[in-house]
Amino acid sequence: GNFVLYADVAVAKMRAHVVTSRHASRAGLGCARGNRKRVALARASAKGSDASWFDAYKETARSRRATSYTSQDWPRHRSSRRFFRDLATLPTSAVFVALLEPLAALGGCALAACLLGTRYPKLQLNPLPLQLTASALALLLVLRTNRSYARWLDVRRNFGEAQTTAREVARKCACWIMPLDPPRAQGVARATAAFFECINAKFLPVSTSNDGNGSDELQREALEDALRALFVDPSDARLVAWAPHPTLAALQMASTHAREAEGLGEKPLMELERDLSTLSRCLGGCERMFSTPVCLPYKRHTTRALALWLALLPFALWSSLGWMTLPSTLFVSFLLLGIDEVGIQMEEPFSVLPLRKIARVAIQEILDVLSTQVRVEEACRPTVVP
Repeated sequence: GNFVLYADVAVAKMRAHVVTSRHASRAGLGCARGNRKRVALARASAKGSDASWFDAYKETARSRRATSYTSQDWPRHRSSRRFFRDLATLPTSAVFVALLEPLAALGGCALAACLLGTRYPKLQLNPLPLQLTASALALLLVLRTNRSYARWLDVRRNFGEAQTTAREVARKCACWIMPLDPPRAQGVARATAAFFECINAKFLPVSTSNDGNGSDELQREALEDALRALFVDPSDARLVAWAPHPTLAALQMASTHAREAEGLGEKPLMELERDLSTLSRCLGGCERMFSTPVCLPYKRHTTRALALWLALLPFALWSSLGWMTLPSTLFVSFLLLGIDEVGIQMEEPFSVLPLRKIARVAIQEILDVLSTQVRVEEACRPTVVP
């Protein structure tokens, strides 16, 4: 009876995290208060930011790219009509909008080259230097894009491994600890779910203003509100949210609950500790990617070389193309700058990957494992055959 009761309590408390905001408000979980704090953070960020409208549009569009495919999405993704569809959405493309400012500057250079070529016909640039450096510039762009994609793939692998490990923690918790000590099983499961909530707060926070103190407090309060839906005791939510390192505090709490579980043997405890260490290792890999960009001298030299090469291009094209130099320069600039922009966008992959959805799925899987265990225990009871 206690086993079923504690399992029901765990499932009821933790399912509150994955309901919609409308249902959460009915349950009185304080989601509306958390949403108000997130809005306040966003307004503070907009007030203190000096980014242009183009940058703001680009940053907003990053969240729309965080998509997760299902079996219904792949046929549309590889459809032959993708060419027409992608060309039709070019004016609203985040890459295109982000390049409007540099394209306008390069268009001014092309216009100046055309006007100077009309007034001074002998003023020409030999295209040989640009031809000799084109292959080196292309190599710089390719290596930069490949390195950014490798970072994108590494982050996705780390989150995938963390999600798989969380399933293992939940399964071992339900099979090994819950029959012996249901409250401790709930504690390990809740702390593991809280780990994913803390990852969201760490790598995908609401943008903050330049004033660090107040914004950090709002971030902590928003995290505490989210954790209250996971923990039975509100003090546990506050402890994790206001810890110096909330992700490590969640793992530490899970490890403590596992160690204190009554009747758990040494070998199962070592297995759980190994899984929690894997979660910590995945966190470390993500922290390394988040805090360390691609080598800054490499990035700056690529940007400078690309800008200078494109700025000199119209002066070399004028003698051959005439006034067609202007559209030709814009076309080539869009292609090359677009490759560089894609590499820039993938360099920080946390806001372009569906990490929030991965975290929600991981939390839901923990809940499903706990709720399924009750039915599994009932189904596996020996049946006496007369």
